[in-house]
Amino acid sequence: MKLEFSAQQKHIARFCLLPACCIFLIAWWLTENKSTAFIVSLTTAFMGWTNSIILSGLNFKRTEASKGKDATAQYIEKLFEEMEVLFSDRALGEATLENILTARVSILELRLSHLKKRINLELLSTEKLAELRSNPLDFIKSPEYKQQLTNLKFDYLNNIEQKYSNWLEQA
Repeated sequence: MKLEFSAQQKHIARFCLLPACCIFLIAWWLTENKSTAFIVSLTTAFMGWTNSIILSGLNFKRTEASKGKDATAQYIEKLFEEMEVLFSDRALGEATLENILTARVSILELRLSHLKKRINLELLSTEKLAELRSNPLDFIKSPEYKQQLTNLKFDYLNNIEQKYSNWLEQA
């Protein structure tokens, strides 16, 4: 019967057991006292694992924050592109636009609340979300709606980037 190891088991053996055995053998060779060698190797392994867990946690938070920021920015860009198409239809009513905006912003708000709960990152404040629900309604009768929508979109994207940068500096 031949032993088969999975890739994960090989990874653990290569990066965890091999260094731990080396540390134990070196400590045993240097001290000639098996109990001291065992304590030294356990302490070293514990410090290594602790460092590994901390770095892994930080990396996870940063990756989640980056994914969340990118997904939010893409969603806002898509929302504004959709609004521009809707605005080009001059027969669009204010009630229809308000219903569409309310639905889309509610989904965005849900995504942002999940991000805040998971990694404590608030990309858009509740005031900015409320503005997103109401400001485009003011542009519906304006002939310069494209420029106003573009300015509003870049304001939101800039706000997201700024909040993300501030969060990275604090983390």
